Amino acid sequence: MLFQILKPESMLKPLLTLILFLVACNSDQKNNEDFIEIDFKYIKQKIIIPVEINNEIYQFCLDTGSKTTISKDLYKKLNPKVQNEINISDGNDSIRKIETVLVDSIKIGTIQFSNINVLSYEQNKIFKCFEFDGYIGSDLLLDYVVQIDLDSKKIKFSKNVNSLSLNKKNAQEMVLINDQGSPYVWIRFDDTKNPFKDFVMVDTGMYGIYDLSLDTYERLLKNHRINIIAKGEGASTVGAFGIGEKKDQYLFHFPEFTIGNFSIKNYVNNGTYASNSRIGAELLEHGKMTFDFINEKFYFDFKEKEFEMKQYKRNFNPTFQDEKFIVGIVWEEELKDKIQFGDQILEVNGKDLTKIDICELVLGPSIFKKGNTHRFKFKNKKDSTFVLNLKKESLFFKD
Repeated sequence: MLFQILKPESMLKPLLTLILFLVACNSDQKNNEDFIEIDFKYIKQKIIIPVEINNEIYQFCLDTGSKTTISKDLYKKLNPKVQNEINISDGNDSIRKIETVLVDSIKIGTIQFSNINVLSYEQNKIFKCFEFDGYIGSDLLLDYVVQIDLDSKKIKFSKNVNSLSLNKKNAQEMVLINDQGSPYVWIRFDDTKNPFKDFVMVDTGMYGIYDLSLDTYERLLKNHRINIIAKGEGASTVGAFGIGEKKDQYLFHFPEFTIGNFSIKNYVNNGTYASNSRIGAELLEHGKMTFDFINEKFYFDFKEKEFEMKQYKRNFNPTFQDEKFIVGIVWEEELKDKIQFGDQILEVNGKDLTKIDICELVLGPSIFKKGNTHRFKFKNKKDSTFVLNLKKESLFFKD
């Protein structure tokens, strides 16, 4: 999720005008009288699609957890009419006032949207690395069925759900929240007649599979659906307004949860201080997502009925702050008197990170080589440097 509107009543509802022809977005695009199909790029779990504005092609991130947004660079180029200012929150629930502006036309493939009220903001450096010009949010998709297939790198847009290949057994109710139309579904934590559920946003702009809101984790813990395996202090999620505030953090083990008819076992992740739990883009690596915004249904057509994850012990979570690679959350008790939130990571396995552009760290291959031990060089807030060798160990849980 990039943004979530806090006061939707101050927004102008977009006027959506559909022009649907049998024209391809590129030479690989298929023609069909009921839908259009476009290619997308999948970069570090970001879904990047081509969007046409004023006869020029721009790159946008498809983010069902956000409202449609343009960058400040594109704002300066388009010089659109400013409409209003509204309070919005990012993925960390940090709140700011942001301008809304009117864009005359946006085209996705051959679908044209006219007179769209969008947000405009200054991207932080981390998001600028992806070089996209804005976000296509759920507010622009409410008259469509949208299917995302990572295997083929294709997205289909249709007015008719029957034009798409779907397993109707995998359909579940999808609730659209506020004027933005943020899509929410329920995930289950057992298969009884009265299963414990969590109400989650399906957020294609989010990294990972499942983020549990710390507003709701106590219900799961009380009902023995999750386990706390570590506590720490710090922050690790980078939102549109930067890294979150330093706070108490929890690392959870989820023995099993189910999205539709697809089960994930042995999942580990820390919680989020966002007000809602979320499902992220990594789920696409296990099947196709279909958002039927028209009939308010969500489909997840999985490759395998269940997936069990292999887990490793977390020493700490790294993150980015002020274009530096830093310690985000320390989980291992023995490390808490050695490294703290905000300590800079200078080197990993002999690679000097201070000489590497931040975008290379964000978009490049993992800096953590294969092996059982990683050598880290840190600099603390007193400018003292020190080296730690940390072992990579498998994490096992009792039934």
